Amino acid sequence: FTWKDPAGLLSEPAHIHIEIKTPLTTFEPWSTVDYTIVEGQSAEDPIFLTGSDASMTNWGLAFEILSAPRLGNLYDSSLGEVPLSIGSVVLLPDDYGLGAKSNKIEAPLWYRHHDEHFFNVPAVMANGTVLKEEPEEFRFRLISFNKDSKVIITASHTLKLPIRVLNVNTPPILNGPDAMVVNITALEPGSEDRAEKVLINGIVLQDHDKNVDNVRVDVWSLHGSISLSPNHAHLAKTETCRDRGLQWQCSISLNSMTFVAQPDDVNLILRDLEYSFLSEESTADSIHVRVFDGVDGECLTSDEHGYYVDQFGERFSSVRHGCYEASIVIPLHQWSEAPGETTIPTDPPVSSLREHEESSSSVLGSLTYLMLCATAIASCYFCCRRSNCFSSYYYPSQDAPIYPIDSILAANPEFRMNRIVIEA
Repeated sequence: FTWKDPAGLLSEPAHIHIEIKTPLTTFEPWSTVDYTIVEGQSAEDPIFLTGSDASMTNWGLAFEILSAPRLGNLYDSSLGEVPLSIGSVVLLPDDYGLGAKSNKIEAPLWYRHHDEHFFNVPAVMANGTVLKEEPEEFRFRLISFNKDSKVIITASHTLKLPIRVLNVNTPPILNGPDAMVVNITALEPGSEDRAEKVLINGIVLQDHDKNVDNVRVDVWSLHGSISLSPNHAHLAKTETCRDRGLQWQCSISLNSMTFVAQPDDVNLILRDLEYSFLSEESTADSIHVRVFDGVDGECLTSDEHGYYVDQFGERFSSVRHGCYEASIVIPLHQWSEAPGETTIPTDPPVSSLREHEESSSSVLGSLTYLMLCATAIASCYFCCRRSNCFSSYYYPSQDAPIYPIDSILAANPEFRMNRIVIEA
């Protein structure tokens, strides 16, 4: 349009852009708390689908579900125990599209989680690594329809609503070998380092919390020294952990250590655990491993665990129910071979047992062979002694007559087989 002044002069043209949009709008719930669920549980409070209708038209309104959650189900209380699926609609009362009430459109849904170990908050590990989890979410829109024909008239834009599933800390599971036989080659008596270092294998920590929380680990032995290989020693946090009640500090000494690490890192650290006997008098020892997972008590405090801050600035942390403990004891038996002396343990290694059995079998076979040979020789000797079948080179006594073999065989054909035995 243009404007003309009293003198008849026209202004430059002005343009007005008119955009015709759907009167229906959807928007996220007022509070994100409404759709934060605790891992393994159902939502105590409903998730509200919200929207508005500015048309002032008496048509039917409903929320339409366009995609469903992956690991849970949505329920409308009016439908009972039937879960909503793609294409399901949540009908709204008739008066929702009229007057001032048009700005208060909402419908409550309930979410039930069916994967007890799934969570997506916190979304980062304790070391800051981002977890790559597929989001738990669903999509919906607000639609208007003809109440008689049920035909959709118009629809709002699609809104994606994420569902936060909050981690619940679970007890750790610690496993290790029942016992180990340490095969040591001892050095000369009086040597300061009489034992070689050996790796302690088979210690495994299982945790379902995806490394979002650190754990405290204690390792010690009674008579030996323990140390970490430099391959993964940097993963063990050895700064002072806490000073409250019974004091404990993260440190590594000759026969004990305490450190803080992620559960998966604990497996890497303990996989390279090195051990050696210290005392010449000790032929048995044990390694003790203890893990604390949770909050307070012997575990880390909430402040030491820290918080996860999402893109909206909200802080989250795992739900922790006290301090869990898991522990194992690994008995160690020393099998050492000193110069001029062999000490065989109560339970030697399987390979050593096999070698011992093979050596014993060899000796037993040799003895059996010698006994058979001695028996055969003795039998031949007494047979020939009775039959005077010895050659002229053998003298039973000074006065005994000499009987050549050929003359004996000629007179006694039944002794021909004995000639082979004698000559053999």
